[in-house]
Amino acid sequence: SAQYANKHYIAPSPWQYWSNANEIVISTTMPGNVTVNLKKSNGNAITTLTVTATNPVSYRFVGDPGSVSRNMLNTIASDRGLIVEASEPVSVNMRNIASDSPGTTNLTIKGNASLVSFGNEGIGLAFRLGYYRNSYTGITNGAPIYSVMAIENGTIISLNRSVMAILNAGQSRLFTTTMGSLLTADKPVVSNVGTYGDTPPSCSGNGEDGTVDQIAPV
Repeated sequence: SAQYANKHYIAPSPWQYWSNANEIVISTTMPGNVTVNLKKSNGNAITTLTVTATNPVSYRFVGDPGSVSRNMLNTIASDRGLIVEASEPVSVNMRNIASDSPGTTNLTIKGNASLVSFGNEGIGLAFRLGYYRNSYTGITNGAPIYSVMAIENGTIISLNRSVMAILNAGQSRLFTTTMGSLLTADKPVVSNVGTYGDTPPSCSGNGEDGTVDQIAPV
């Protein structure tokens, strides 16, 4: 039950969530109707959903994935993360479900990936950064992509004890760094890891996928 929460903060993936190549699945174990509000991290409302214990809700975002550029490195953005607010505790699964749609490349969206939100357990002040493998052969740009999103205004973000950015609530930043690096903040944040594209050496075919996972805090 640790991943059920009334509020979920989801940091950006390497690609933007705002297209129909992305889907969110929300479930609950609570009785009765649970109201769920989806918002961009800048506070802009997306939609309101109703979920019950017997009827999880699957919502596909709106937009053409071929026309939405991927999130850029080393840039502060205000609207690339997602906030899920619910009247009772819910679990949240973010999925990239259409990465191979016509007209898409790793400049827009790749993946067929699935991120399960950690809820309250994903919020922290310190994170050891890593990826699912330490060989970066076949990874677009040669390295995994990390993201961090602030929950409160004036949050000082440091990487390996050097200040990297000061973020306000809902703002985020994507960056690359070495395996095992220490990400810290003076106020609570959430963090993800993923790639623009990942083709492991043993992967068959000519395509590439991506990954995205939430990083647990120390």
